[in-house]
Parts: sequence; structure tokens; C-alpha cells
Amino acid sequence: MAKIRPYAATGILAILVGLLFWYSFLRVEEPPQIIASSSSDMREAIHLNAEQGDFALRQMRGLLVTLAEIDEAEFADNLAAAAEMAATQEPGKGPPNPAGFQAALPDPFRALSRQMREDFRRASQAAEAGNLEEYAAAKRSINNACISCHESYRFDVADK
Repeated sequence: MAKIRPYAATGILAILVGLLFWYSFLRVEEPPQIIASSSSDMREAIHLNAEQGDFALRQMRGLLVTLAEIDEAEFADNLAAAAEMAATQEPGKGPPNPAGFQAALPDPFRALSRQMREDFRRASQAAEAGNLEEYAAAKRSINNACISCHESYRFDVADK
């Protein structure tokens, strides 16, 4: 076997370092995807006043926090706590809607919201009963409702 001379090994190493530098720092990258502006956003706009918009955002944050709390309880092997958390988002458990809120929502949006709230009830009941298969199916349905809604709708909130 031929022996590599020290200066040849150094040269090869320098070339490799140069290629890594070029690849890491000098290569042209695609610009990052940005969220579509309202002019190119193809989702259906839901027009809300400021109070309604704030309410809708508080509700969505609350749903997300509840899902995180349900997961924490589940991971702690505490289905009773998961059932309790899910029950907080069942139909009729939230604060009253601001004036005109329901009328501003399209029928399919309201149907999706109703079904999601029913799925929280289903998750709560399944967790209480220890039915992990039904519990998991209800949670998947809740997550799918969130995804479907965010893919289909956007809020157009009037200035305060």
C-alpha cells in the first residue's frame, strides 16, 4: 500500500474543509416560505369585529392549552385528569359568545366547532371508562377538526 505524504493529506483535508465551508455558508438557498398574505390566501374569510376576533382567538388558545393539558395527564398515566380536562371543552361549557358572533360564522364552521366540542365529550367519557381506543379516536378527531378549520378559514378582524 502506498503511503500518503503528510503534505498530500493536509491538502486533501484543506479541500474537504473548503467544500464543507462552501456547502454550509455560501450555497444559495430557497427563500423560506412565508405565510400567505390576505390577498393570496385562498381560505374563506370570516369577518369579525374586534370583540368577536379577540373572543375567537381566546377560544382557540384555550382549546390548544386544553389539548396540551390532556396530553400531560395522559403521559402521567392519569386518565381521570385527562377526562376532567376534556370535559372543560364540552358543548356549553365555555363563556357566552359576544353579540353577533354566531351569526358571523359560516354554517360549516359552526358544524365543525359543534362536532369538535362533541369529540371533547367523547374523549372525556372514553377516558373515564378507560376505553383507550375510543379516547385516542376522539383526540384524533379533535386535532383533525383544528387542522381542517385552519386550512379552510381565516379571521378578518376589523380594527378596534
